Amino acid sequence: MKSKIILDAIKRFKPEPYNISKSDVVGAGMLGTVGAMAAQKNDVVDFTDIETKDVVKGMATLGAMTVAGAVGSKALKSGVQKLTRSKASRGDFGSHKEAGVSLLRNNLQEDFAHSFAVPFYGGGKVQQGLSALTETLMGTLRSVERFSSPAVSYASRQSGIPQFFRNDIMLYKQMMAEAQDNIAKLGDPNKYKDGIDAYKKIVKAELKPVNQATKVLHNKIINDYSNNVIFKGTPKKELEKYASQFVEEVSYNTLTSNNLLSKQAIDNLIDIQGVKKGEPIRYLQLNNKGLRQGGDVLRGIQFDSRSAKWFESVNRGEKSSEKLLENAKLIFGKKLVRELDTGEIQIIFSPTRKGNIDWGGYAGTIVVDPKNPSHITMMANDLRDLFSIKLGETVMNFSPAKKIPMPEVLKNVNINLKPESVSTGRKYKPRKNVKVKDETLERVATSANMAKSDIENMLELAEKYDKSFKNYEITSEYIASRLGAGAGILGVYALASED
Repeated sequence: MKSKIILDAIKRFKPEPYNISKSDVVGAGMLGTVGAMAAQKNDVVDFTDIETKDVVKGMATLGAMTVAGAVGSKALKSGVQKLTRSKASRGDFGSHKEAGVSLLRNNLQEDFAHSFAVPFYGGGKVQQGLSALTETLMGTLRSVERFSSPAVSYASRQSGIPQFFRNDIMLYKQMMAEAQDNIAKLGDPNKYKDGIDAYKKIVKAELKPVNQATKVLHNKIINDYSNNVIFKGTPKKELEKYASQFVEEVSYNTLTSNNLLSKQAIDNLIDIQGVKKGEPIRYLQLNNKGLRQGGDVLRGIQFDSRSAKWFESVNRGEKSSEKLLENAKLIFGKKLVRELDTGEIQIIFSPTRKGNIDWGGYAGTIVVDPKNPSHITMMANDLRDLFSIKLGETVMNFSPAKKIPMPEVLKNVNINLKPESVSTGRKYKPRKNVKVKDETLERVATSANMAKSDIENMLELAEKYDKSFKNYEITSEYIASRLGAGAGILGVYALASED
């Protein structure tokens, strides 16, 4: 039945340049070919060129498999894994796939920069498939412009960010400037008519949408930085100045040599991800600053309802080794609780609360020593994927390990686990020569648990894009590659080897 639906969609679908029906979701699933056919028809790109053809092939395959995922996840996974885990997944084709993924927003919810019709979380697997499908469609349309514009291609390659993300950063800068202007209108905080507390409350409200935007932008940069490890074997150097302040690649020995969790406990956390024995793994670990800004996955462990029930049993005095183990198995399930060689008890489970889409289905662990149950140690990890599909190199995210006093449950509260939209509720009109004062940058950074230099590094990415856009270059190697491939069209300058 599913195969018939897809085959029928292929027969029915007749793409027009940039004219894609929002109501025909299945038809939109052929997104991998929409942009390609539109561009070829209008002579904006020559797909006889080898490099360009490889990029389109990657995007087309991803698009076709995404619509399969909207109908059945098995077809989606098998198709994309065949594409990304082949021998071609490294080297030049790895560059093409990395660039294709960079054209996708990784925050599949409504945010400050765009309204998203199909949120990724909150509606089950079918909704996730449709959400991924819609964003991949947008990514395909973005790729057409990159294929056809030498300036966009060059600027993206030099800065390490796609054009839409440059626009998002500029919008973010504008949001800061508007908050700055509104705060300035309040006057001297010490002379504010309603008092200093009322002043601080207004300032906090003005900065709230800016802080939400900071997190969205941050997660996109970290995502693209680490995607390079998956596709090309190294982090993306153009984003290193910003991203290295939050995450770094570590060796297995470094990961397991911390003094908070045993090697056995960390090995169990790795094994739970289902990686085949002997398969090489690359490890990316957040530092404490990266953990706070990216969405604290350890809080997801601590505030899970199952954790709360177990903490309550400890709070009641059930602290013996037997009771700790018995209650953990009763609450989390026998298969999720282990006894370590050290005598400690380890719980591994998937928290309900998600930090951000990069840590969508992550594993969290709680380790307690029955000899001293006054503290617990937590850690989290997640196998890097795209829409729940493993891609290219096997890369695993890790949080730092953290030891805290045994939580005391004061009261039970209902937490909305569905990710909230972060729309600002306002429309920002483009302004030229937007200036943001150091004082405002400091305020935004402090509010986001970041350094002022982090915000400046983020803005610098957009500035580098603009500078490269104005001064784009067509290299002799690039032209030679196009002529050598038989393209013969110098009007097409898409730097496909990097984009």
